[in-house]
Amino acid sequence: MTVRRQFLSVTLLLVTFLLSVLASASHASGPVILPSDPFNMPITEAVSVFEDPNSELSVTDVVRNDVPLRFSPSHTRFLKRGLTDATLWLRFSLRNPDNQPRQVVLTLSNAHIDEVSLYDITDLERPQLQTQYDLLGTFPQAHPFQLHIPGKEIRSYLIRIRTDALLTTSIEVKSLSHFVDTEQRVNVVTGIAVGWIIGALLYFLWSAQRRSNLLARAGILYAISVLIFIPAWVGIFRVYWGYSQDVNGNLETISIALSAIAQMLAVYSLRWHSRLIRVGLISLIAIQVGIAIGEFWLPSGVIELIISATIVLNEIFLLSVLWFGRSQQQNAQQFLLIGAISVACGLVLTVLNTVNLLSLDNLNDLIVVALPMLVIISLLLADISIRRRPVNGVQSGDVRMSPALLSQISHELRTPINGIIGMYELLSDTPLSSGQRDYIETMRLASRDMLILADELSDLAKIRQQQMTLEEKPFTLANLLNKTMAHFQQEAIRKQVELVVDISDSVPHRLLGDRSRLQVLLHNLFARTLAYTEGGELTLSASYYRGGQAQGLRLQIQLAGTIVKQDELKMLFRLLQPEHQNTDDNNPRYWNLLVVRALLRQMNASLDVESMTNQGASLTLFLPVQPDPDQTADDVSDTTLNGMRVLIVDDNASLRSVLEKQLRRWGIRADSTYSGKEALAMMRNQCSLQEPYDVIIIDHDMPVMSGLQLTEKLYADDEISPRPSTLMLTGMSISSVDGEARSAGISCIIPKPASGKRLREALADLQQQKRPSQSY
Repeated sequence: MTVRRQFLSVTLLLVTFLLSVLASASHASGPVILPSDPFNMPITEAVSVFEDPNSELSVTDVVRNDVPLRFSPSHTRFLKRGLTDATLWLRFSLRNPDNQPRQVVLTLSNAHIDEVSLYDITDLERPQLQTQYDLLGTFPQAHPFQLHIPGKEIRSYLIRIRTDALLTTSIEVKSLSHFVDTEQRVNVVTGIAVGWIIGALLYFLWSAQRRSNLLARAGILYAISVLIFIPAWVGIFRVYWGYSQDVNGNLETISIALSAIAQMLAVYSLRWHSRLIRVGLISLIAIQVGIAIGEFWLPSGVIELIISATIVLNEIFLLSVLWFGRSQQQNAQQFLLIGAISVACGLVLTVLNTVNLLSLDNLNDLIVVALPMLVIISLLLADISIRRRPVNGVQSGDVRMSPALLSQISHELRTPINGIIGMYELLSDTPLSSGQRDYIETMRLASRDMLILADELSDLAKIRQQQMTLEEKPFTLANLLNKTMAHFQQEAIRKQVELVVDISDSVPHRLLGDRSRLQVLLHNLFARTLAYTEGGELTLSASYYRGGQAQGLRLQIQLAGTIVKQDELKMLFRLLQPEHQNTDDNNPRYWNLLVVRALLRQMNASLDVESMTNQGASLTLFLPVQPDPDQTADDVSDTTLNGMRVLIVDDNASLRSVLEKQLRRWGIRADSTYSGKEALAMMRNQCSLQEPYDVIIIDHDMPVMSGLQLTEKLYADDEISPRPSTLMLTGMSISSVDGEARSAGISCIIPKPASGKRLREALADLQQQKRPSQSY
């Protein structure tokens, strides 16, 4: 009996404890005490929440029975719920400590809540439904209720919330003056935003009228969509025009879809090279059209999820396209990228806030207004970047200027260019310091670039008039190739690229063709190739192909080095292919390549990109040119150097091979090595055999032992007698190395790449000298 009595006592204690815990949980949040002064006080943390999953309980059911025991404190500044069909019941109490009654306003933010009802449950037996007393509020206080709290009393309230969309709301109690101030502030901010958007809309209308531009039309559509979205989201349509929540939600969804369509149209207007990008943009536009139509028959919660998912998909696609893609409007692309990045950042912040990883609810209101502003700014800047006044009926970005104007510009350019070249020739014959000679050498190179530019302008005019004709005169290919390559020597030194010209024995000494047009063509190929190269070796190999009627000159450009922006270089060479579509004819960046492509077609030439990787490339240019039938045997043979013994010392294997082949063509007995130390040994050996070298060709810049150091060791070695004459090849200007070379005992200096004519003349001069001379 005693044991039974103890068991009942313990059971009673446990039941009492559990009931007290439940009771304390249901009343964990005490009444909110109203301040005396005007106030604005969040009370979400003081609210207790109960969720009715089947939405079947009435207010009487919630107040009575055991439901109050199932309320739990909120303890959060914002009440958040996902998509659900459940009904939320919120319970709280307000206490007026003053003797006088108080009039306060209870507000719930978020205009997207479908149903909000407020009940006074101070008397549990007779709950009273509270009305809104004709109060209407915008988004921050979208559901206002005016409450009367008698003095020294506590009033308890119950809020019923029902919505099928995502729920995020804050509950606030404020004085009537604060309610009015908040409404005024929201209206002012909205008015400023709407006014600014109207100004942007007027600009886009003007721009579209001036140029009929798709980007400006996209700006018009985006501005209109934002003019609908911001007032709908804030709730101005509902407050001032009495639109229902359903109509307000429809306007929001349609405006979001229109804004996404406008943003993708703006990106589409940049004229992309990739067909895949264009198809992707059109597909996303079609999806947004479907969303706008689906707003009228799909549940709002489903539409909200679809909109969120597609906006994320759109921004990921736009960011990828604008970051990695290549359009014909690079400046505008950069501005639109800034707008897409802004939207992406806003989406990330919103998602983090929705999943409660960040507490940025107060920032959400700012983001909704700020993001459209940033996108409009990016659209404005993008449109301004491509807007230029038409000149003589020619739209901006069009290289179709008047052919007569192009011809006149080319003609007038030649006068100052010839003046610069003439001044260079006069200055080069006067005493100058090494630094001054470097300056005038730079001036000579610049004048050559300008002369090529004038030729290209003249050819562009003839191409537009379809009046281009090619000359057919004899020219020496070796001189042309060496002169063209020598023009890029300074740039090659800066980029640490070795230039090599290799002319096969099969190439006729003179060819028939248009020398100046061929020079323009080769100049562009070398300039483009060298611009995308860092370090390595650039070799131009020339050979002549005889295969029936398909005979002609084959020029192969081989690059062994690092190619930067490989895809961009490949795209530039692809523009030169005859089968390439004319999608880039109006791009000002490529106008000279269009001239080159026209020259290739006019010459019946072909350019094949055989290979291109990050480590090298190979291009072959085939020109169907004929040999000059009037060239004599003197043109192709020279016996004055027969029997001369020459040693080549260069660390570049390709250059050694080319020089050996060239020397042997002239009857010279040539040996070569890559090492200065080995060269000294070879010279000692030949002297011991009494077959000394007549000339040693030395590279100026070699590792371990430079050309100057090798020369000093040569003159200090008594075993080498008689000593050979020394000829040094240098990629630097001769004036900059002249002093050191003279001191070291160099007999002759010639610049790289060593042309056949210049090298042969230098060897002939050294052969005639009985001892090393100091002539340069």
